[in-house]
Amino acid sequence: MRTKRRYLLFCLFWMVCVCATAQVFRGVVSGIVTDTSGSAVPGATVGIRNVGTNLAVTYHTGADGAYSFPELPLGMYQLTVEAKGFKKYTRDGIALDVGEKAIADVRLEVGAATESVTVSAELTGIESDQSVLGQTLPSLQMVDIAFGGRNFLNFMEFSAGVLGQDSISQSATDAGENNSGRDMNYEFQGGRPNAMLWTIEGSSNGLQGGASFVPLEDEVAEMKVSTPISDASYGLSGGGVISVVLKSGANELHGALSEFLQNSDLNAWTTQQKAAFAQSPAFKYRHSVDNVYSGMVSGRVIRNKFFYTGAYDGRQTRATSLTNTSFPTMPQRVGNFSQTYNSAGQTDVI
Repeated sequence: MRTKRRYLLFCLFWMVCVCATAQVFRGVVSGIVTDTSGSAVPGATVGIRNVGTNLAVTYHTGADGAYSFPELPLGMYQLTVEAKGFKKYTRDGIALDVGEKAIADVRLEVGAATESVTVSAELTGIESDQSVLGQTLPSLQMVDIAFGGRNFLNFMEFSAGVLGQDSISQSATDAGENNSGRDMNYEFQGGRPNAMLWTIEGSSNGLQGGASFVPLEDEVAEMKVSTPISDASYGLSGGGVISVVLKSGANELHGALSEFLQNSDLNAWTTQQKAAFAQSPAFKYRHSVDNVYSGMVSGRVIRNKFFYTGAYDGRQTRATSLTNTSFPTMPQRVGNFSQTYNSAGQTDVI
């Protein structure tokens, strides 16, 4: 009996590991090192360094001169290549987004090790070898757009091929934004609703299309909306995959403060509101204030080793409303309704 239980636990653990690693959210940098004649350079020392955290990894090319750095967090990287009899090669500006692959081929020049060649051209990751349609929304773009509630989930409909349901869109409009996350009901490329998968740092974040946990907008580094067609690296979804990566600390201190203010003094009146104001001037004195403020700070505890990130979000809402209340007249209080009239001036028959 114990052996059977151990076997079942092992199978469960294996399935969890497989599902957890199925979602691709880290980046890859790969390429081939050659000389000026195009021949492969085996045994070259290739290093890559995260500019923000100073995390460095070293690799030695094989007989074909190829190298690969998988499972890299998003961020900016610097690539260096050194080989005996060649100048040192340095490339800056390698940017990795969520789940992207950057190909950085290197051509070494003959020279002394003390000489160096530096390339500063930017290189952005690509997905040419994947059957995936995706759009990445960086943190700066999401923060700059004034969305009520500062909820990044509302950016879903900015992606091509994504359609929100009318019932959900109506409720989100009434509230000013979608706050729950569980009500995110979208269709991807004409597929069925509630068939998408939310992930945070590669782990599933809810079932049936909704998000169990909604991070603060200032804490989100990137959100990528993907529509897998036949790519095996994406699973547990019959529609789209929303990959969310949170910000991580770095050696340098970073912070952000934001405030979203909406009130009746700044809002424009609709045609219906103007008509209501003409009939009831008291409506003009209905005031409302919706103030959403947030902040984020990140930095290091121990340089190059231990980092931190913290975020806070708050909301204050104040609104006035008008209520029509009727009080009985003195004759009505004693049961005399002969002088009770309707809006047309006719006597109400009790």
